Amino acid sequence: MANRNKNHDFLIQGGTLAFAAIAGRIIGLVYRIPLTNIIGDLGNNYYGCAFDIYNILLLISSYSLPMAVSRLVSNYRTKGELKNAYKAVRCAFLFASAAGLAACGTVFFGARYITGTLFETPLSLYALRVLAPTLVITALLGVLRGFFQGTENMYPSAVSQVLEQLVNAVVSVAAAYFLSSRGTKIGRVLADEEGYHAAYGAAGASLGTAVGALVSLLFLYLLYKAFIRGWKKRMRREHSKKIPYKKLFRTMLLTVLPFLAASALFNINIVIEQGIFKHMMKYTAEEEQIALWWGVFSGKFKTLVNLPIAIAAAIGTACIPSITASFVKKQKEDVAEKTELAIRFCMLIALPFSFVLILLSAPLMGFLFQDTDPLASGLLLAGGITVVFYSLSTVTASILQGIGKLRTPVINSGISLALHVITLIVLLKFTALGIYAVVAAMAVFSVSVTALNQYMLYKSGYWKPEFMKTFVLPGVCAAVMASVCWIIELALSQVTEEKYVTVPVSLVCGILSYFMLLLILRALTPEEMRQFPGGKLMMKVMPKAMKQAAR
Repeated sequence: MANRNKNHDFLIQGGTLAFAAIAGRIIGLVYRIPLTNIIGDLGNNYYGCAFDIYNILLLISSYSLPMAVSRLVSNYRTKGELKNAYKAVRCAFLFASAAGLAACGTVFFGARYITGTLFETPLSLYALRVLAPTLVITALLGVLRGFFQGTENMYPSAVSQVLEQLVNAVVSVAAAYFLSSRGTKIGRVLADEEGYHAAYGAAGASLGTAVGALVSLLFLYLLYKAFIRGWKKRMRREHSKKIPYKKLFRTMLLTVLPFLAASALFNINIVIEQGIFKHMMKYTAEEEQIALWWGVFSGKFKTLVNLPIAIAAAIGTACIPSITASFVKKQKEDVAEKTELAIRFCMLIALPFSFVLILLSAPLMGFLFQDTDPLASGLLLAGGITVVFYSLSTVTASILQGIGKLRTPVINSGISLALHVITLIVLLKFTALGIYAVVAAMAVFSVSVTALNQYMLYKSGYWKPEFMKTFVLPGVCAAVMASVCWIIELALSQVTEEKYVTVPVSLVCGILSYFMLLLILRALTPEEMRQFPGGKLMMKVMPKAMKQAAR
């Protein structure tokens, strides 16, 4: 019973981070609406290009620091070695500072060459240079988040993520508005009013990212200073063997580097595919048209599909310290149970998201972006299914890292990335798919890395899959939910054309029907449902008859 309660506590922690991810992405979706109205699809192209370049430097330098640090802290903490855990965090701060400064210098001083020559989007220069200092801030922020996650306390990270997005939203829209007007004046002089309006607006959006990260860093640092005082009192009473800093730094590097490599290979595809797409398409399409296609892809399609993937990443982040602790104690059954719970939790979220994005592609684009262009909804229709595979691969990679198989996700992502690049080049060269070729290549990557991760996880003996409860029943419930949403939205559209009425109403009805079906089909117990973000509220609003049916 004790183990069962601890596993449910692990779900609560995962639910906390998932809730923060949902809140953060919703804030992101909301502020992208006025931001897109200010900077347009061309501005989204510049912002997307700069952000993709920033992301790859972030991936290489510090993206996976929270997961790596949380694994180190959890490992030493489980052994009762708080002094070594504290020293490992100090080593991580040193690494983060060095890596962040190196990445910042590379981006700031190399921005003109990177945006102009490599990505053929020279007006992304301004947005990219504004983002450069953020690489140092996020590296340090990653260490602090990893520390708290390693203590199995996800609340500081969750609050900091929401705070970061709130500040980001306000500053991004305000700065984009003021800077875009400045860009318009400069553009008049340089005979490119539209281009500089979009470029300076994109720089304003980048400023929001930097300020949001800085506020989040200050918030977590204050919490860390207060928390570490209690740790130091316990450390004075500790008699564990001290590990030299040199050995600790080496251990940290051996832990951090596989995490960084896996994340880089898993996420670098968006940067590579942008470079390949823009280079190959310039022979068959105008530069402005290519920029608009990529603006729709990165600013609208990716914004929506990244929401459930971010939730999966939150689940993966939450499961690493818990699974690592059980792995260190050699509790194989406990690891297997937590693994199954994490994967099931992921599927319960990813499947309905995916099906709704597919069936409600056009209404969602109309509701969120006032976009009736068939390209935007077509991309969502074609690529919505990738949500399931990206989410599953994200969680399984985290679990593999939690059980000590640090190199496995690196190898799997490397193989899948090679397939991804080959697929994209072949489709762009021999078909007329255009931007849809990027979505098809994404699908190949996500399916490949998911299959490889699941095979290695199953082979390890730490996963005993319950296919019916994990995949089949949630899939059936998700399909019914998406159908309910589609039917209600279609029916309401006969009464009113206002998408801000038809879409929210259909989604609420669909969500209620989804959770009711999960309970009726016993794919989810009432206890497990309460671990979901908003699950307690859902249980209160559901009819008592549904609760009785679940017993």
